[in-house]
Amino acid sequence: EKLIKDIIYEAFPDHEFLGEETYNGTSSCYDLSDRPTWVCDPVDGTANFLHGIPWTCVSIGLVVKKQPVVGVVYNPVQEELFTAIKGKGAFLNGSERLVPSEVTAMTAACIATEFGSNRDPEVVRRKVQVMQSVVMSPVQAVRCLGSCALNMCSVAAGRLEGYYEWGMHPWDVAASWLVCSEAGAIVSDLDGEAFSITSRRTLVANQHIH
Repeated sequence: EKLIKDIIYEAFPDHEFLGEETYNGTSSCYDLSDRPTWVCDPVDGTANFLHGIPWTCVSIGLVVKKQPVVGVVYNPVQEELFTAIKGKGAFLNGSERLVPSEVTAMTAACIATEFGSNRDPEVVRRKVQVMQSVVMSPVQAVRCLGSCALNMCSVAAGRLEGYYEWGMHPWDVAASWLVCSEAGAIVSDLDGEAFSITSRRTLVANQHIH
């Protein structure tokens, strides 16, 4: 994170920076202002990284007025680079335009979610309850892959039909939010309302499954 921050400040000394490893605040809005702010997770999918599971990435997003304008998510293990610029589409490795799947039925859909790190019994119980509801919808498959940013990019790429989770942070979603939106996926709060980078509630899916 320090390396990324130093490079950004060298190019944009008047911008702000919010990173997972250096943020120590307690504000529910994460002290985000309307100024250009680089939001960074240097290792999303930390447990995967520690266990040698190749589903981990670097996530860097630029937000202005709390809305993403640039997003980059890079999985260095699989050498997959997801990028997006507001109004210019989303791409894989610079050339392949990302397009969500056209699956229309939950019975043919693969949905991702995560349990996160919160082990409060009530939180775990609620997440299991929601997952059971998704499984019994019925859905073809449910996956817990271990990276919020890559899960979202997988929806953008048409590999997953949907992804939901609550408890994530701005650095988990800033870049992939734009990747999904520019690809044509729908990003919202869990209740279907407008998405907020600080709400810690994410639902992303193709236009049919959402």
